[in-house]
This record gives sequence, structure tokens and C-alpha cells, in this order.
Amino acid sequence: MITVTLPWPPAALNPNAAKRLHWGKRATLAKRYKRDCGWACAAAGVRSLATSRPLLIGLTFHAPNRQRRDIDNMLASIKAGLDALSTALGVDDSLFDITLSRGNPVAGGSVVVRVSDVQSSTLPDSPSVS
Repeated sequence: MITVTLPWPPAALNPNAAKRLHWGKRATLAKRYKRDCGWACAAAGVRSLATSRPLLIGLTFHAPNRQRRDIDNMLASIKAGLDALSTALGVDDSLFDITLSRGNPVAGGSVVVRVSDVQSSTLPDSPSVS
């Protein structure tokens, strides 16, 4: 299993914020976030898998505060980060079978990504919040 911690996505990448932001500014922020996530993948030692088999991607969102957030918007916000992961792994992101969960808030926020082979018998560990 591969585990990498990505930075929390900028608020401007949330689909609800897209209405208030010029598309060019949003594209610049997405490009910067993708670059930052690429560096996080490199720092975690993520290497190319060169596989055509489906991969389980477990995303645990650790928000920067206790503010309520829609899980589907959190997934949309991290699209550029998943693109960076896909590039680092050397696989098409259409092979990703994604599970989402919420973790406890952490300072600055983060997204913990766990990658495993879909043929493994268990889903990636994801802490749950009561």
C-alpha cells in the first residue's frame, strides 16, 4: 500500500467558489495545487506502477477546522491533486476506485491518500469520526 499526505486544497477550488472567481485565476490556483501535490507525492516516494489494473484510492479528508463541508465538494476540490497522483503513479485516473471519508480536523488541513491494488482483500484503512 502507498500512503501520501496531500495539502488541503485551496478554498477557491471548491465548486461553490468557482462562481465567484474568474476562470483564469482558478486555473492558476489548480495548476499550483497540482504542482504542490506532485512534490508531496515525490517526497513520499511515490513511484510509477505502470499497471492497467484498477486501484483502490482511499481519501481521508482532515479539514483545517470543524466547519461543515460536503464530501462531494471536497472530492471536486482535490481533482488537481488526484491528477498529480495519477501522473506520479504513471496510470490513467480512470483506473481509480475512490472511497471517501472524513478524518479529524488538523491544523492547516490535509488529505491522506492510500493506494492499494483492487484485488487485495481489504479496503484502505480510513479513520472514522463519531
